[in-house]
Amino acid sequence: MPNEFDDSVIDEARLTVGVEVGNLAKGYFGDFSEVPYSHDKSAMIAETQRLLDAGAGIIAEATFEYNGCICSVDILRAVQDGYEIVEVKSSTASSGETAKDVPDAYLHDMAYQFYVLINCGLNITKVSVMRLNKDYSRKGDLNLQELFILTDCTSRITAMQTDVPEIIAGITQVAAQKTQPFIAVGSHCNKPHKCGYKAYCSRNMLAKDTPSRIDCEAIRKFIDTIKYPLYHLDFETYQQVIPAWDGVNPYIQIPFQYSLHIQDSIGSEPVHKEFLAEHDRDPRREFAQRLCADIPPDSCIIAYNSSFERIIIKSLAKMFPDLSKHLMNLHGNMIDLAAPFRSGAYYCKEMGGSYSIKVVLPALCPPSDYPELDYKKLKIQNGSAAMSAYAELSGKSPEGIAATRKALLAYCRLDTLAMVRILEKLYEVILTEPL
Repeated sequence: MPNEFDDSVIDEARLTVGVEVGNLAKGYFGDFSEVPYSHDKSAMIAETQRLLDAGAGIIAEATFEYNGCICSVDILRAVQDGYEIVEVKSSTASSGETAKDVPDAYLHDMAYQFYVLINCGLNITKVSVMRLNKDYSRKGDLNLQELFILTDCTSRITAMQTDVPEIIAGITQVAAQKTQPFIAVGSHCNKPHKCGYKAYCSRNMLAKDTPSRIDCEAIRKFIDTIKYPLYHLDFETYQQVIPAWDGVNPYIQIPFQYSLHIQDSIGSEPVHKEFLAEHDRDPRREFAQRLCADIPPDSCIIAYNSSFERIIIKSLAKMFPDLSKHLMNLHGNMIDLAAPFRSGAYYCKEMGGSYSIKVVLPALCPPSDYPELDYKKLKIQNGSAAMSAYAELSGKSPEGIAATRKALLAYCRLDTLAMVRILEKLYEVILTEPL
């Protein structure tokens, strides 16, 4: 039933990252031969055999088949008395990690490959997983030996082999069925990956409505923590899987944009300020300087899920000692606008059990009444899209860059304007509270 599959679970950006990491990892051991990808697996298998016969020492995407089971090995490396399987993953690891720290999903990948290759007559003497070193901070040229971490999983993989034929038989049996298997919705629907059929399988489950609730006393206590002038703040960040600049680690959050709506008093029309870094250089220094210029010390700052902004500010303070005092002052003066919604002090059924700003905003300010607050009218509608859009700027034309920057500014601006309007709704609650 392909029409029932929700393809939003497919993270295209993550797939692109996997390809980028895989391509870089191929050069870890030096020169290599690569089996070109083809829908015709028999062609890949034949090319693999040709390379083996020619004595190739390192083969990327080496492809094999045994009894209907096909696999392509990320890196197959000739070692003494046999071969090593190296499975490349775009996730991170720390130095010193062992096979017991490797996720089960990775082990199953490698156990299957080991099973196929052994039955094809290869002597596999070692099986390893290669992941990015999360502690690697680039300094100068990229160092592959430091960027990647190899973990020997051979003993765990060989111990799993007795179960592999049974697992394959079970998968084959399910795949051959003409009707769907009936399995209850559970944690397996999200791990190790989200399943695109979860909504379909959950279609007959009755959701229990949580009753609407407004705790005026709790909201008043929250409002009492706010001082003016008030700075509504939101950050956008992105990640570099392969560090491009000095001082960058794989997957660290790099702030590239912020929006700021400033109110001098309760109900006053806010003044808007914003920053969006150029995409072709490290934005962190300029980001930190502009933030300090736009927000004076001892200011009251409000953010939605402020722990994220706090983490970013703290990392910038550590990186730039000359700005540290100012930044940490900002860090210590932040209020979390999500708090009343997270705690349940303000809840209505339109929120559907969520306190995300993308859910809270239309619940309090319906798009029919507040069309200017409708995220669906934007070209960029969420943080993930903003992250991807900024990361892809380098591949665009000047016109494409200008259009994307305009879309990024509009999205981030709406995030802080949304905070202004949400806070106004909270003020309305306590102003209309009966005495």
